[in-house]
Amino acid sequence: MNVDYKKKIDKASEYINLKKYTIALKMLEKLTIEYPEYYKAYQKIGFIYSLLRQWEKAINFYDEAISRNDKEPMLYFSRARYLMQNGNFKLALLDIDYLLILEHKNNSNYYVETSFFLRGIINFNLGNYKEAILDCKKVRDDFVIYILGEKQSKEFLIKNSLSEINLLEKS
Repeated sequence: MNVDYKKKIDKASEYINLKKYTIALKMLEKLTIEYPEYYKAYQKIGFIYSLLRQWEKAINFYDEAISRNDKEPMLYFSRARYLMQNGNFKLALLDIDYLLILEHKNNSNYYVETSFFLRGIINFNLGNYKEAILDCKKVRDDFVIYILGEKQSKEFLIKNSLSEINLLEKS
């Protein structure tokens, strides 16, 4: 990667951290013109739009990033989160499934537990309760509490247990 490009990405990240999104966006948009083959500027722009809760724009820029680097698991992870926020659970499920394949190929576990957790939530929202339960069984309870917070995680685990009981009764 070009050293100048990396410096400019780092500078844009500083502006993002300072919540100076307009300046960061201008810098990053310029980078997409100067270095159209690199994915990081598109990823950062998508991230800014996610901070602004503009899910469609965030998704579109992650699409652009993925078109430039389709082997980066974090891109699928983030896009899946934004697709979920946008209510598009079926596409989010595809991203998480592909992410898990990538992580398996890379012999990496970095996103695996979080991905199973997200996939459990997605499956739950799609009404795939059995799959949701199986996914959540691959996640430690303390992880659920860390991600959701204590109150939300108790509600989630209770719903999860009730769904499991209902499924077992139907079997």
